[in-house]
Amino acid sequence: MMNRKIKIFLCFASVIVLSLSIASAYENAASFKSIGDNMPDNIHLSFKSDPSASMTIVWDTSIPAGSFVQYGMDQHYKMAAKGGKRSSLLHEVDLIGLESNTTYHYRCGSEDGWSQDHTFKTAPLEDDNISFIVMGDSRNDLGKLNFDGWKRVADAAASDDFDFTLFSGDMVFCGFNPLEWKAFFDSATMLMLKAPFMAVLGNHEFCSPLYFTLFATPDAKNKGWYSFNYGNVHVAVLNTETSLLTSIKPNLFPADMGPDSEQYRWLEDDLSNLPDDMWKVVVLHRPPYSCGKAHGDQTDVQPITELFDEHNVDLVFCGHDHGYQRSKPMVDGKVTEGKGTIYVISAGAGAPLYPLNEGDERLSYAKSCYHYTLVEVDGNVLTLRAKYPDGEVFDSLTLKRGS
Repeated sequence: MMNRKIKIFLCFASVIVLSLSIASAYENAASFKSIGDNMPDNIHLSFKSDPSASMTIVWDTSIPAGSFVQYGMDQHYKMAAKGGKRSSLLHEVDLIGLESNTTYHYRCGSEDGWSQDHTFKTAPLEDDNISFIVMGDSRNDLGKLNFDGWKRVADAAASDDFDFTLFSGDMVFCGFNPLEWKAFFDSATMLMLKAPFMAVLGNHEFCSPLYFTLFATPDAKNKGWYSFNYGNVHVAVLNTETSLLTSIKPNLFPADMGPDSEQYRWLEDDLSNLPDDMWKVVVLHRPPYSCGKAHGDQTDVQPITELFDEHNVDLVFCGHDHGYQRSKPMVDGKVTEGKGTIYVISAGAGAPLYPLNEGDERLSYAKSCYHYTLVEVDGNVLTLRAKYPDGEVFDSLTLKRGS
């Protein structure tokens, strides 16, 4: 049992670390001058419900303004929706009752300032060809707003064709710092406008209210976990950061992800009612299994992998150990010759890279490099390609349903 004084010390230490991060970054505040008008900025897409029939548009303004979206099949924008404000400067509008597999034009803002024309596409109802980007760990360094690596990876990913992005956490160094979030969005404008961006809570978000304010997801209660179907792919997003202290020191304050936890029971129910022909994908930040020399296996996360085995999850995407890893099929934490879950760590979106134990026998491939991962699904065939920012494919995998 941990000494109470040690726990108190760690609590105070965590507050000091977060305070220093915020204070040091605010020294650079002069570089973020207010525009002083109502023009929408940092526009990004996501969905809170069925992606075949809805879309959520979030943006901010430098001064209070109206929250409206005009949209339609072309730039005549024959439909309009009014939203609420997540804060005085952050705007969110839900578009519902949309047609599936359809491209819409839209602009957001108000009569005092509209964005340019942009487009989005809703998800298909049937087993159509779909694709998505997976990436993670773009964060800056302490006290700096250095997102050059993130911009390079984000722009490269945006040049691909895909339907949505899954980001496995650690977008910024300190989730409480609004300047870091602004720099994060400013560095990925093309990616954010290209397709819905579905976020995952990482340890560096520190369970910040800003994270839950900035990203609209099906997670209505801010639990950090949610799921959705996109075509014939089911995605379950998990939360490895079940408390602030877990984000700071998980070996002392382990995540609450065991069989008695609310999250475990939720996932068990979520995976229990899926058709056999649906691809099952799980995304979480800290990896249960990793060859990373900086972090390695996250044992507090491993209990929930029992459900991955029980419900035949195809792919688990993680972040945290900066670099790329792809495991062999695994069951109960061990490599299996038959069918098993493949664990992929795609954590090279711009944060400082970590050394890997590339000789780990559990792995099919491991490399410490900047990259993103493109997943394409065509019915019963799933293809994964890991790409450098220059577009070169350095690892690939093809899975076939029923094989």
